[in-house]
Amino acid sequence: MGDDRGPVGGTEWQQAYMQTIAVCFVFTSIALLVFGFGLSSTTLNGGIALSFTIALMITSLRLLTARGSLAALPYFLIGCAVFYGLGTFVATIVPESMYQISFTSDVQRKVLAQVNATNFVAITVVVLAAAPLCMFPAGSRTASSADGGLQSVMLRLEQYMPALLIASVPIVAIMWATFPRPTNFLLASLLTPLSGVPLFTVLLAGAIWTRLDGGRKALIVLLILALVLHGMLGMRKMFTILPIMSLVMGMMIFPRTRVLAGVIVVCVIVIYGAGMADTLNYGRLHVGFDPLLNGPLDRLRILWDTVGSLREVSALQQEEGSLLQRFTIAPFEAHFIGLYDSGAPGDSLRNFFNVLVPRAIWPDKPIISPGAEFDGIFRGYFVQSSLAIGFIAEAYWNLGWLGVILISAMIGLQMGWFTRRWHLFCQHGFIYSGIFLMSPLIIKQSLWVETNIVGGYVGGVVKLMIYVTLIDMLIRVYVARTQRAERLMPANTLTRQYG
Repeated sequence: MGDDRGPVGGTEWQQAYMQTIAVCFVFTSIALLVFGFGLSSTTLNGGIALSFTIALMITSLRLLTARGSLAALPYFLIGCAVFYGLGTFVATIVPESMYQISFTSDVQRKVLAQVNATNFVAITVVVLAAAPLCMFPAGSRTASSADGGLQSVMLRLEQYMPALLIASVPIVAIMWATFPRPTNFLLASLLTPLSGVPLFTVLLAGAIWTRLDGGRKALIVLLILALVLHGMLGMRKMFTILPIMSLVMGMMIFPRTRVLAGVIVVCVIVIYGAGMADTLNYGRLHVGFDPLLNGPLDRLRILWDTVGSLREVSALQQEEGSLLQRFTIAPFEAHFIGLYDSGAPGDSLRNFFNVLVPRAIWPDKPIISPGAEFDGIFRGYFVQSSLAIGFIAEAYWNLGWLGVILISAMIGLQMGWFTRRWHLFCQHGFIYSGIFLMSPLIIKQSLWVETNIVGGYVGGVVKLMIYVTLIDMLIRVYVARTQRAERLMPANTLTRQYG
């Protein structure tokens, strides 16, 4: 199984966390000074954004290798580094024709400085809000010396692998039977958490990969392929790579499989950048694409047509620079920040509390998917879209700087809570397994910082927190009953069972 002291050593985690806080403070101070003094050079602000990206990625990776292989906060910070740091830098080098906001005029260069400052303040607030929950890990003893160590937990969970494989088959079958998505909202709400079962099965397989025989490895590969194909035909990039991410996250827990995990990550990045992302992006623009009515064969034909036309699309991308568009949301941020500053605040937080009501209780609950609204406001005309402007711009658009601070603090507490549960799992093991069971969905939610506030962080994250808590409660009840039964069992029976 390998040495598991890395994920549970507290000192290295604390050092990496302090470095993360320092990086956030330094770059936030620089960005605020640049914005405050009106230093609106596009090159300067782009360079600050790129430098922040590199520094935040380094400290986030340190957190992952220190004690956070499945901790939510480092993944969230990596998502922020890509979307808000690298994304802002990319916005400074794209052609002017790509966006309504091109950051070439004096006014828009000042807006770019404001975007940097707003993003850095929000990320700093997240890190500070999470600190009380995850800055001081729960204990520093090594897992090998404790009953709740990661090795013993994995060995205990390994016995459930056959049951998990059996349970995953009908769940994946239902996902395919209701393709592209369930028309019944109640079924859709139920299928979302159930889809975590095959993902967790893949995650557990990655953690115990060296202990699996060839047959079980082959079944896991088939399960991954079924999930990846479902994501590809659904034209959803995140759900396409999430099964592979789950395997990699499991392999990252122990040092012995981290090299293999790194090789898989490199291969996925190459495949993703070489054409998969473009295929799925432009597949949704195909004339025959229908998000509700297409069957699997229809989607296969759409993908085939899209692959055939990618050469023409690539030539157009080289002319217009649109290949860079998916890497940045800075123009959208600038637009919505400007709307608030000009006296036109938004109301996308109107369903803030409604989203917490289960659809089983409120069948007619409004569908919270403001992508088309965001895109229509940005472009000036309505299009079918799932655009997300990011939690930072959305918070500013609704409530200004107060909204940025409040929403960032809320997200920081959420990420800190998940990270704390991971620390507790590393120390105490089985009774905190809820965080491990739900980790594929949690890491996906943490990475995807481009989501909207109400649907993503109020609805999605809070539901995951409830699931983790309920799983831990059920496990504690099970453990308590098992221990009570063992205490009541006659001594000679225990001797026969445990020898």
